[in-house]
Amino acid sequence: MRLLNRLNQYQRLWQPSAGKPQTVTVSELAERCFCSERHVRTLLRQAQEAGWLEWQAQSGRGKRGQLRFLVTPESLRNAMMEQALETGKQQDVLELAQLAPGELRTLLQP
Repeated sequence: MRLLNRLNQYQRLWQPSAGKPQTVTVSELAERCFCSERHVRTLLRQAQEAGWLEWQAQSGRGKRGQLRFLVTPESLRNAMMEQALETGKQQDVLELAQLAPGELRTLLQP
């Protein structure tokens, strides 16, 4: 579930510009992600450390930072699914694929 939440948050950041660089405030990002400004800063830091995006903050209230995406949500989803498969976490793969187990079985059967 945690992987799916991270992917959903990343997609919320991505969607308004379809991956193009954005000039936004932390407050705007927090609204978009339905979380606090403090938590969105944590999300940005974690995503930046993972190599998903680049965030250049500006100091001062109301200042706009630069957000640049390095990975598409679809490629991120695929990478997360591969990692979950390698570690044997089939439930995570199902959640990331957003398919019901029955639907996935039908797709996987020859």
